[in-house]
Amino acid sequence: MRSSLSWLAAISLVVCICAPLTIEGETRIDFQPIKDTAKEIIFYSSCSSLPNPPAEVDQYQQSSTQIRHITVYLNPAIQPSKFGGLFLLTFYLHKSATTPWYICTIKAIPTGDFVDYMADVPFTIIGDGIDDHGDFRNLPIHSLGKRAIAEITTVTSPGVVDLGEVSGEGDLPIKITNVSNVSESLGITIQGTAQVKYLRNDYWQLQPASLVGDGKDIHLDAGESINTKISLRPRRLPALLATLHSLHADQPHTEILAVFVQNADHGGVSKSVPASLKIRFAPSLVSLLTTLLAGSLLGTCLAQIVPNAWKGWKGMTVKLGRGALYSLAAWFAALLLVGLGSKFVLFTLDLDPWSILPSAGIGFFVSGGKEALAAMGIDLWSKRSHT
Repeated sequence: MRSSLSWLAAISLVVCICAPLTIEGETRIDFQPIKDTAKEIIFYSSCSSLPNPPAEVDQYQQSSTQIRHITVYLNPAIQPSKFGGLFLLTFYLHKSATTPWYICTIKAIPTGDFVDYMADVPFTIIGDGIDDHGDFRNLPIHSLGKRAIAEITTVTSPGVVDLGEVSGEGDLPIKITNVSNVSESLGITIQGTAQVKYLRNDYWQLQPASLVGDGKDIHLDAGESINTKISLRPRRLPALLATLHSLHADQPHTEILAVFVQNADHGGVSKSVPASLKIRFAPSLVSLLTTLLAGSLLGTCLAQIVPNAWKGWKGMTVKLGRGALYSLAAWFAALLLVGLGSKFVLFTLDLDPWSILPSAGIGFFVSGGKEALAAMGIDLWSKRSHT
C-alpha cells in the first residue's frame, strides 16, 4: 500500500512539472500603478489565447517572470484610444516552444501633465494556478498632457536671417534638443514642417508651412541636440528698412512664433512645441557696401564747406576716391575686430558694422563728415569713441 502511494506521488510530481502554461479564463497580467505628486498611471488588463505567434515578436522589447520564466513581449505600437483618456498597450506571453501564446491588452490611464518617459514597472501574472511576477524595464509611459520633450531655440541670440540669399529664402538657424533625462529616456521625432505666426506680416512672404531642415522628419535620442534651420521668405525691402531701427548687434528686428510637432518613440500622442524666436535681419554685402559708399560720398561733399577745403573738381574727385578707400579699410577693420570678439564703439554706442546705419556712419566720418560737422558747430567727436 505504501509503495503504491509513493508511485502516485511521483507521477503527480512529474505531471505538475511538465504541465503546459495555461492562463485562460480569469488570468491577467497586473502592472503596479505609478503614483507621485505630479502624475498617476493606472493599468487594466485582459488576456486571451493566440493561435499563432505575432510576426517579428523576437524583436520586441521583452521581460521575464522570476519563477516560471514566462516571457512578456511588448508591441512597440502604443496608441491612444480613439475614445480618448487612455493608451492601449499590447503584450504577448509565452513560455516555451511547446506552450501556446497569449495576448494581453492593457489600458493605461494617465492623469497629470508630465513629459513622456520610461519606467521600470513591477507586474504580476495571476490566474489558473499561476502566481508569478517580474519587472518590465523601460516601459514607455505616455502622457495626455501638453508638456513636450523638445526644446527649440535659435543658434545665436537673436537668430539671424540673411537677406542676401539669391533664392529669396531666409534660413533661420535653430537648435532642437531632446531634454529628456537620459536614465529615463525616450527618443523623439520632430516633423519636417512647422507653422509660423509673424509679429510683423509686412516683413514676410506668407506661406502655409515652413520646412524644418530639408523637410524630412528629425529623430533625436535622449539628451541629443542638432543644429538645423527653418526656411522663411523675408520681403527684402521692408526687412532691410527694419534694420534702420536698431544699431546694436544683439538687438532683434522682429519675432516669430514657430509651432513644431513632436512625436515620442513607442507611440503616444503628437504634441505641439511652440517656440518664440527673436530675429535680426542681416543685410546683404551689396547693401552694406552701397550704404558705406553713400556715407563716404555724403561725408566728402559736406566736407567742402570747411574753409579752404574746395580744390576744384579734380581735387574733389581725388577726395572721393580716397574717402571710399579709407572707408572700406575702416569698415573691414571694424568687421575684423568684431569677428575677433572686440566691440565697435562710436559715441559711447556699441554698434554693429554689419548693419546699415553703422556702415553709413563709418563712410561718413572717415571721409570728412567729422570736419563738416565741426564746421557747422556740431562737435560729436568730443564724446568718447573708439574701436
